[in-house]
Amino acid sequence: MTAAWTWRLLLLLLALLALFAAGALVSRWTDRSALYSGTRQLLLGGAAAAFTYAVGSAVGVGVS
Repeated sequence: MTAAWTWRLLLLLLALLALFAAGALVSRWTDRSALYSGTRQLLLGGAAAAFTYAVGSAVGVGVS
Protein backbone atom coordinates (compact mmCIF):
# COMPACT_ATOMS: atom_id res chain seq x y z
CA MET A 1 0.00 0.00 0.00
CA THR A 2 1.46 3.33 -1.01
CA ALA A 3 1.51 6.41 1.16
CA ALA A 4 -1.20 8.03 -0.99
CA TRP A 5 -3.58 5.12 -0.40
CA THR A 6 -2.80 5.13 3.30
CA TRP A 7 -3.81 8.80 3.49
CA ARG A 8 -6.98 8.17 1.46
CA LEU A 9 -8.00 5.35 3.79
CA LEU A 10 -7.30 7.48 6.86
CA LEU A 11 -9.34 10.38 5.47
CA LEU A 12 -12.20 8.04 4.53
CA LEU A 13 -12.34 6.69 8.07
CA LEU A 14 -12.23 10.23 9.46
CA ALA A 15 -15.11 11.28 7.19
CA LEU A 16 -17.19 8.26 8.27
CA LEU A 17 -16.50 9.07 11.91
CA ALA A 18 -17.59 12.67 11.33
CA LEU A 19 -20.82 11.47 9.68
CA PHE A 20 -21.57 9.26 12.67
CA ALA A 21 -20.78 12.07 15.12
CA ALA A 22 -23.06 14.51 13.26
CA GLY A 23 -25.92 12.01 13.33
CA ALA A 24 -25.37 11.28 17.01
CA LEU A 25 -25.38 15.01 17.76
CA VAL A 26 -28.72 15.45 15.97
CA SER A 27 -30.22 12.82 18.28
CA ARG A 28 -30.07 15.37 21.10
CA TRP A 29 -33.02 17.17 19.48
CA THR A 30 -35.02 14.10 18.43
CA ASP A 31 -36.56 11.11 20.18
CA ARG A 32 -34.10 8.69 18.51
CA SER A 33 -31.06 7.17 20.20
CA ALA A 34 -27.56 8.40 19.37
CA LEU A 35 -26.69 4.97 17.99
CA TYR A 36 -29.68 4.95 15.64
CA SER A 37 -29.18 8.51 14.41
CA GLY A 38 -25.41 8.13 14.04
CA THR A 39 -25.71 4.87 12.14
CA ARG A 40 -28.43 6.27 9.88
CA GLN A 41 -26.31 9.32 9.03
CA LEU A 42 -23.27 7.11 8.46
CA LEU A 43 -25.13 4.81 6.07
CA LEU A 44 -26.86 7.57 4.11
CA GLY A 45 -23.76 9.76 3.89
CA GLY A 46 -21.56 6.80 3.00
CA ALA A 47 -23.99 5.71 0.28
CA ALA A 48 -24.07 9.23 -1.15
CA ALA A 49 -20.27 9.40 -1.20
CA ALA A 50 -19.99 5.96 -2.82
CA PHE A 51 -22.55 6.90 -5.48
CA THR A 52 -20.72 10.16 -6.22
CA TYR A 53 -17.41 8.31 -6.50
CA ALA A 54 -18.96 5.72 -8.84
CA VAL A 55 -20.44 8.39 -11.12
CA GLY A 56 -17.12 10.23 -11.21
CA SER A 57 -15.30 7.03 -12.10
CA ALA A 58 -17.85 6.22 -14.81
CA VAL A 59 -17.39 9.55 -16.55
CA GLY A 60 -13.62 9.43 -16.24
CA VAL A 61 -12.92 11.86 -13.43
CA GLY A 62 -10.12 10.66 -11.19
CA VAL A 63 -8.49 11.59 -7.92
CA SER A 64 -4.85 12.43 -8.31
